[in-house]
Amino acid sequence: MRTKFYISNLKCGRCAASIYKGLLAVNGVYGIDVNIAEGSINIDHTEEVSEQTILDKLQQLGYPESKQCKNC
Repeated sequence: MRTKFYISNLKCGRCAASIYKGLLAVNGVYGIDVNIAEGSINIDHTEEVSEQTILDKLQQLGYPESKQCKNC
């Protein structure tokens, strides 16, 4: 399953690396594609990983303004 999220303050490679490393630590997340220019991430995960689990982890990583793209 693939879910897209927008992250309002995603600005640099260090941000991307932090998100990548942090989200891969979530059980059930197995792939992440970060697009700094668009301010988005695509997360490949099992069905057991909920949107809220991902949003909670992004908030822990310092990205509280994140939101799922519902119509992408």
